[in-house]
Amino acid sequence: MGYDDHIAAAQAAQASGSATAALEAYRGAIAADPARKLPWLETARLEAEQRRPVDALVAIQEVLRRDPADLDASMLYLDVVLQLAGEGIARLRTLAPEHRAAYLERSQALVEEAIELFGDRMVPAELRSRYGTEAVERYRRNLPPVTPPDGKKISDPLDVLGGG
Repeated sequence: MGYDDHIAAAQAAQASGSATAALEAYRGAIAADPARKLPWLETARLEAEQRRPVDALVAIQEVLRRDPADLDASMLYLDVVLQLAGEGIARLRTLAPEHRAAYLERSQALVEEAIELFGDRMVPAELRSRYGTEAVERYRRNLPPVTPPDGKKISDPLDVLGGG
């Protein structure tokens, strides 16, 4: 079978819903002509759909080696990387706190870059509000008690923020 035969078989397998047969046919097309990006891209899509992000990433990288400007491959790359990041966060949740600490600095750097890229919309409004309230509470807990000489209450400048 030649390249075109493998592509036709892969497309027929996809149309019939057989991801395994489609992957096998796309791999045959890759073996027949490794320089073409289509079978790599379709392999990446199928691997991502099958929730095999590492295999999908390998195939996407092959597409991007052949065509760094391929928008579909770039978008799929981002989807797969975010899927892996989600799995990484789930794994971090299972670690004891002392083991999570090793990843804190890298995680903070990624969050900072994401906020720089997307703005404060990166953090949902309810979380921004909660973080603000928690910051004000920490600030107030660390204030030394102050008693004015005349015994009147001193207003807290943070009262204008609410929650006080």
